[in-house]
Amino acid sequence: MAGSLLHIVGDDGKFTMDLLGTMGDACEALDDCYELIVRLTGGKKEIINKHAKPMRMPALLRDMVTDRGDR
Repeated sequence: MAGSLLHIVGDDGKFTMDLLGTMGDACEALDDCYELIVRLTGGKKEIINKHAKPMRMPALLRDMVTDRGDR
C-alpha cells in the first residue's frame, strides 16, 4: 500500500482522481482515508458528525470501527 493516499492527492496538495489507475489504487486510497479519519477522530461519531454537518454529509449512526480485524 505504499503511497496509496498519493493516488488521490496530487503534487500540488489538491484532490485528484487522475492518479487512480486501477480499482486497486482506489481501494488503497479509500483504506488510507478511513484509517486517517479514525486516527484523527478516534472513530467517534460525534467528532466526525460535527465536521460532516457543515459539509452536508449524512451523519454517522455509530462510531467507526478502530480495529477492523484485517491487519
